[in-house]
Amino acid sequence: MPSETKGNIILAGEDKKVFGIVETAKKIGIEMHRLYCLERCGVVNPEMKTFGTRRFRRYSQKDIEQALLVKLLVDEEGYTLKAAVRKLGKKE
Repeated sequence: MPSETKGNIILAGEDKKVFGIVETAKKIGIEMHRLYCLERCGVVNPEMKTFGTRRFRRYSQKDIEQALLVKLLVDEEGYTLKAAVRKLGKKE
């Protein structure tokens, strides 16, 4: 399937959208370093795309939803990050 690039969004086919790290962090309402932390914890699993010599993370809607859930558990419910990750059944 051919991919089409529109700003920070890459469209592959008709129904699959992936987002760059800046847009993803803005959608979730967190800083990029917190998004990297969620990646290390296994909450999000961005697809890595290589363009020339550069590598870019591409986050799916599922990644965004998982990160939003963790943000809710931490910010609103008072969970620690470790406890929120455990609740989701992800690696720590």
